Amino acid sequence: MASFNFNLQQRYTKGSVDINGNKPLNPKKTRLYLFVIHDRENIAKLKTEYLILPRQWDFTKKRVIHQVSGATVINRRLNTLIESVEKEYHKLRTDYPGMKWPELTDNLKGFIKNRISPVYDGKHKSFFKVFNKFTEAKSHDVSELTVNKYNTLKLSIRDFKPDVEFEKIDLQFYRDYIQYLRKRKPIGRQKAREEGLQTGLLNDTIAKYIESLKTFLKWSFENEYHTNDIFKNSEFKVNQKSKKQLQEGKNDIVTLRIDEVFHLYNFDFSDNKRLERVRDLFCFMTFTLQRWSDAIRFEEKQINVALFEGEKIKEWNFRSYKTGKEITVPFVGDFMGKAYEILEKYDFNLPLISEQRFNSYIKEACKIAGLDREKAFKRYVGQKEIITSKSLHEYISSHAGRRTGISLLLNVYQMPIHFVRDLSGHSDLKTLDGYIEKDSQALIGSLMKNTNGHGISPLKIAK
Repeated sequence: MASFNFNLQQRYTKGSVDINGNKPLNPKKTRLYLFVIHDRENIAKLKTEYLILPRQWDFTKKRVIHQVSGATVINRRLNTLIESVEKEYHKLRTDYPGMKWPELTDNLKGFIKNRISPVYDGKHKSFFKVFNKFTEAKSHDVSELTVNKYNTLKLSIRDFKPDVEFEKIDLQFYRDYIQYLRKRKPIGRQKAREEGLQTGLLNDTIAKYIESLKTFLKWSFENEYHTNDIFKNSEFKVNQKSKKQLQEGKNDIVTLRIDEVFHLYNFDFSDNKRLERVRDLFCFMTFTLQRWSDAIRFEEKQINVALFEGEKIKEWNFRSYKTGKEITVPFVGDFMGKAYEILEKYDFNLPLISEQRFNSYIKEACKIAGLDREKAFKRYVGQKEIITSKSLHEYISSHAGRRTGISLLLNVYQMPIHFVRDLSGHSDLKTLDGYIEKDSQALIGSLMKNTNGHGISPLKIAK
């Protein structure tokens, strides 16, 4: 329990003693402070508005001596002050159990001065106002789809706990939020599941929500909107069980086979330039293994000439928008050389389109091109297994281009994984390992079935 006591700033006259060796009382008025003491390490010294003569102060009762003129009024005010500060102290402790002592002290100082703690008076932005600032700031750094993902998280938290406050986010909040997501009533894609399996978000979707929440909490913490570092807690992370389930299906990603890639690349969209441009942009990302954010930022000045065994080859040299890594993509061979053909087709000015529209149009293009084989996915809501099956074109998005290129170089062209890492810019090999087909019979079958007719041979130089 904390103690609350008044003390004078300067009780005695500095540097002097009387004839008996005692320190004389300070003859001048001195500031009165209210001390809130939790323990030896945590003491808050709060400045009051009162100036007191030490000779008029009762050092035992910690009040003005009652014989002093006006003492009754002053002491009544001091009693009111100490009671209100004690009440505010306990309120802060209850409302913000994770608040550190320095912040608690600052709030009590603010309360003494303005009769309201800063944490309550709006000077500290609300959770959702800060979230709006977060999405606004991130909109300059991330794609439109990523911003939409953050906004979806915000709406979800608003539905879950509309009065959420930064300092009240703890492990119990995390656990309750996970349970809320697992029991969420069917909306959107949930309604496409079989009857009886529509309730709750998929585990991998919940994992994305949590990662986005941690990103926001970290950003707002670093920008000093709050002092809650719960996001650093080792338990505040993706549920281990869902991670394991995700690991079981780590090869369950959307990619095109090589025959589908070249079928799409050669499909005649001459009567629909909109879809032709979208198809070409998708194939460019496939043949170069690059992200949407880098493809749309391509500039002709990023093309350089290098020498390979005495021959000149064209290379795309750029710094990855997402990771900041230097990437080099050689335009060589029957596969990556196709990317250079696309650049020449557009005079090195790739089509510009928003990612949201692109994802809509590429599905349309793939459907018209006949990419309609059934693709099934195994996912989980908690422990419940959910199987979904749709036509391939319904799954295609900007991410599928890069993933397809990575998968084909690893599984069909048999390119060493560390070379693919250099091209894709991945930080480690573990992520790429998820693209490798472990079943040797399936791999052989894929090679025999999917590479016939495409002249796969030692890589040739793209002049």
